[in-house]
Amino acid sequence: MIASDFMDFGQELHPSGKNISTYLDLFPSLKEVKIICPRLFSEQTVHEVLTDYRPLRRLCIISHENSKIDYTPFPKHGTLELLFLELNGLSVDDGCNRLLNETLSNLFSPKYILRKIEHGKYPSIKHLNAFFEIRPELQWLVVVFNEYGKVMLCHADKHSRTGVEIIKDPTFHLGNLIHTYPELYDIFWNEFQKLSKCSLY
Repeated sequence: MIASDFMDFGQELHPSGKNISTYLDLFPSLKEVKIICPRLFSEQTVHEVLTDYRPLRRLCIISHENSKIDYTPFPKHGTLELLFLELNGLSVDDGCNRLLNETLSNLFSPKYILRKIEHGKYPSIKHLNAFFEIRPELQWLVVVFNEYGKVMLCHADKHSRTGVEIIKDPTFHLGNLIHTYPELYDIFWNEFQKLSKCSLY
């Protein structure tokens, strides 16, 4: 984990989000990276990590002070399986659709994607179906809204002919989600539990 120096994360590393390669170059075979820092999105840190670390399997980004973002597409990456993207402070009405159609447009390998923003509209059914259709590996897409406390879960079962299952829940209650979707505990829910123990929340 790499965390910014304005939070207390015990013994974690405390560099700036800028020039992240300086730190990550020490571990050329990294398969999992977790970064917690303000304005990471505007600094294109995610783009830098995806470009420089090709063996990466899991990427968790928790970024703060995101009043606005650049929707520049992430670079192509052939091995990424999990993307956990939390953009606190981001409030955009059409942001969910733009994140799908623009920012994530080059990523086809992930099996699991979670995006958490401050508030906005649900992505449209049309955009969701199109997003899943060209990503045969994608199994789960979860969208969480901080302000409204709501969540949307989209699941594609490659053995089913019913298409993408979309569940909208007006209340994001972690305990209920762990009980209802235990298969996602090691993928998504445990990250929320870990973060809740830090001064971040």
